[in-house]
Amino acid sequence: MATEQQKRSPHHDLKAKYGAVAPEAGNGNSVQIDPGGATFPTLGAALASITDASQKKQYLLTASPGTFNEQVTLKPWCYLHGSGQDQTVISAPPTSDTFARGTVISASNSSISDMSVTCMGGSWGNWSTALNVGGSSPFYAENVVLVSDDQGNAGLNSETVAVNWNTQVQGPSQFYLAYSTVISNMQSNQSTAVAMIVNAANAELTESMVRAGGGGQSFGVQSNGGAVVNLYNCKAGGQTFALNIPDGVSTLIATNCQIDGPVGQGVQIINN
Repeated sequence: MATEQQKRSPHHDLKAKYGAVAPEAGNGNSVQIDPGGATFPTLGAALASITDASQKKQYLLTASPGTFNEQVTLKPWCYLHGSGQDQTVISAPPTSDTFARGTVISASNSSISDMSVTCMGGSWGNWSTALNVGGSSPFYAENVVLVSDDQGNAGLNSETVAVNWNTQVQGPSQFYLAYSTVISNMQSNQSTAVAMIVNAANAELTESMVRAGGGGQSFGVQSNGGAVVNLYNCKAGGQTFALNIPDGVSTLIATNCQIDGPVGQGVQIINN
């Protein structure tokens, strides 16, 4: 039976809305690092302890069930694995600092898997991003639930997944998303579930569901500024555009996908 504290949790309704559960944070949270076997109470502390990661010495970080209320900046050759979408949650609030936004910030040769990552609430002027990918080749997200939701607080813009869009680290990115759910829900302005924008971003989305709602405009997936985006066997939805190419010259190809919403000019739809 849920405790009163759990009932008051701002993430308590994640399962009903998005198919994920956010357990309460507690003293039992732990992150184990392999090789070595050391454990830490936070993801930040675990990552800070790693100073020699390389292609020859790669690290797996395994997070226990629970909610980790922290912004996480990954390191190359470090792979973050949770205990399940309904068990491990990383959550951080929106921010007014466009370039510092993101609950999880990527690195090259790194990944997240088997967890939920959320950016909830905020106020007017805040940017809401769950996963910020910049200058990372490659970066993988597999079996994750990614959610940005201003919870009716009229934030500025939401990009649940932002790839090369106002990022701290510039440069080409290769992003892979698989077996995952991406949700954006913004009361006002623009709501985008997956934004693939500028600086040679290449992305592949496989067997995933992407949906944007609310806001004056809502977009499922956008490819812009020279980006190349491929969707395979995905579900994509958005009230303004489910799939869109704002600049009219980037690439967005959906193969064997279920599309709920308008499709912008230049998007290629392939049904085998």
